[in-house]
Parts: sequence; structure tokens; C-alpha cells
Amino acid sequence: SIDDLREVVSKVEKRQHIQAGQLQVLQQQFRKGNITKIAIPSQTGVTFIDLKEIVFVEAKSNYSELVLNDKRKILISKTLKDIQPVLEQQQFLRIHRQYIINLNEVKHFNRNESLLTMTTGEVLPVSRLQKDKLIEQYGWL
Repeated sequence: SIDDLREVVSKVEKRQHIQAGQLQVLQQQFRKGNITKIAIPSQTGVTFIDLKEIVFVEAKSNYSELVLNDKRKILISKTLKDIQPVLEQQQFLRIHRQYIINLNEVKHFNRNESLLTMTTGEVLPVSRLQKDKLIEQYGWL
């Protein structure tokens, strides 16, 4: 019916408005430069996460999942490509097409197998290109 169609259109418009707002918040943070928190918009408001709490971010299709040092996981409607510029201004590095890590949360680097063990215990792969970058830039011999 017409009412059902209007309801669907209204939901889509609302979702697009929320996503535009999320992108705007990320862009504002990016422009500020030296950020210590990231705003995670949701339908009920905005949650502020201290960057120090983020261990790594994992790509999940068109979403990203923040893994925090208390092992909480927060799914956000942004891709790694969207949030990479914001995070890489800080202590974060993209190590693989699927992961951005907090360099301060690395527990062990297995050079032979190109694997990072994070402080929370997760083991993440490092791409060949990023392995060389880690060794050169950060002296991880």
C-alpha cells in the first residue's frame, strides 16, 4: 500500500541522514588533527571512545568492528577506508586489507610468519608490504 511505501522511504531517508551525520562527525574529528577520542554515532546518540582503548579495527564487509582493550566489540557503519585517515594521524597503522592496529597494543611480532599478537590475545596477519614498513619505520627487527 501507499502507507507501507511511505514508511519504507522514511526509514531509508532516516538511515541516510544518520550515515551522513556519522561521516560528518568523522570529518570534523579529522580536521581537528590531534584527537584523543573518536565519536561513534548511533540512532540514540553519540558514544565517545578513547583512542587508547582501541586495540584494533577489523573490516566487516561495509562495516568496521572496533575491538577494545576490555574485549568489547563495537560495530560501526563505516569502512576501514573511511576511518583510516582519522586513525592514522594517531598511533594506528593499517597492517592488512582487513585490519588497522593500535601500535601501542602490540604484544609480539612474529617476523617469520608475519603475525602480530595483540595485548588482548588476538593474532593478526601482516601483509608483505606492511611487514617491510613495520620493520623499516618502527625498527621491529
